[in-house]
Amino acid sequence: VKTLEATGGMVPEFVNPKYTDETRSTFKSPTRLECMMQDYAWLLSEDHAVGYTQVPLDFGYFPCKNGLKEAAMLSQKGLPSYSAASAEMAVYAAHASALRRLGAKLDAPNERSFHGVSVPLGPA
Repeated sequence: VKTLEATGGMVPEFVNPKYTDETRSTFKSPTRLECMMQDYAWLLSEDHAVGYTQVPLDFGYFPCKNGLKEAAMLSQKGLPSYSAASAEMAVYAAHASALRRLGAKLDAPNERSFHGVSVPLGPA
C-alpha cells in the first residue's frame, strides 16, 4: 500500500520506436508507450523483500512478435525469428525437455524450414 500511495500506481514508461531501416526516418509500426514489469521492484523501499523464480529458458520464453516476412529475414541471418512457427515449436520443445528431465529418451529435433523460417522440428 505504501508503494501504491507513493507512486500513485505509476510505473516509469518509455517510448521504444521500431524503424524500417538505419536512416530512422520511417516507423515500422505505430510507436507506443511501454513499461517493464521488472521496474516494479525498483519502486519498492529497501525494507521490502523481493524475490524471483528462475526456470530453464526452454520452459517459458516463446515470443511470437514478428510476421512471416520479418521472421524469414531474421532466420536467414541466423537470428531468432520470434514467429508463430518458432513459438509453437518452442512449446513442443519445452514439453520434450520436461520429458527428458523425467528420463524419457527422445530423438533430437531436426531443423526444418517453413516459408523461410527455420525451426527445430522435434519428435512426433
